[in-house]
Amino acid sequence: PDMTAGQHLDRLAAAASAAPPDVAVLAALGLSDAAGLHAVIDLARREMRDDPGAGARLARLARAAAVAAGLEPEVGPAADYALAQASVAAGELQEALALLDRARTGFAAAGDTWSALRTNLGRTNILNEMGRHDDALAASRAIIEALGPASAPAVDRTEEERTELLAAAEQNSALCHELMGGFEL
Repeated sequence: PDMTAGQHLDRLAAAASAAPPDVAVLAALGLSDAAGLHAVIDLARREMRDDPGAGARLARLARAAAVAAGLEPEVGPAADYALAQASVAAGELQEALALLDRARTGFAAAGDTWSALRTNLGRTNILNEMGRHDDALAASRAIIEALGPASAPAVDRTEEERTELLAAAEQNSALCHELMGGFEL
């Protein structure tokens, strides 16, 4: 019987828990185009919660398939972002930071200003974990400045999306100040 895309993704997740599937598996499941690869990356990010190793394998698979299909500029940054999450889970903070930087560069090159800007949330968390609070604060400020009243038209998102990201950046900024001893709660 025919399977839905969701069923294919469920089978892929189960396979990734045991061993990394290969690019041919994605093609056989009809997941080798940009939409399919983004679905695999979304699955990878969900898997990170329970099985970071399986999530990382799926994200690496999606990245490899994107490169093979000539879709790296469109899909690679999202895979890098997911791989950064796996690196954080593994305690590999320097690797996570490098992956986030590559994701940000890729998102910006693809014209996805919003996703490039959002990578600063992850940067803030990683830099704080590394004890680099001044750099973490700068990453939060980049979001605050980009979404501030003077630059509101520059980022094309709903008011709710803008407010949520701005609130997260403000919260991260406050944490940075607290960690640097800038104020006490």
